[in-house]
Amino acid sequence: MFSTSTQKKHWTFTGETQITQNKRDTNHKYVNKHGGANLDDETKEKKYLTFTEEKILGRHFEHVLREFCNVFQPPMPKYVM
Repeated sequence: MFSTSTQKKHWTFTGETQITQNKRDTNHKYVNKHGGANLDDETKEKKYLTFTEEKILGRHFEHVLREFCNVFQPPMPKYVM
């Protein structure tokens, strides 16, 4: 069943490299779709988040949410974290 599922098709990756590349591609597609295709690199960097900036923000919010879960009352179940 799993071997033919859409979960396997869309959410199983060969490794961290593939996930990173998917994130880079998604950032690039977003920037181009929302007007960045016609801008020079300097203007793009001012107007849109780079892949690296997105990664830093993601890590920041992972930390914030982890801290929130640690102080939440009643205690947050571990499987939620």
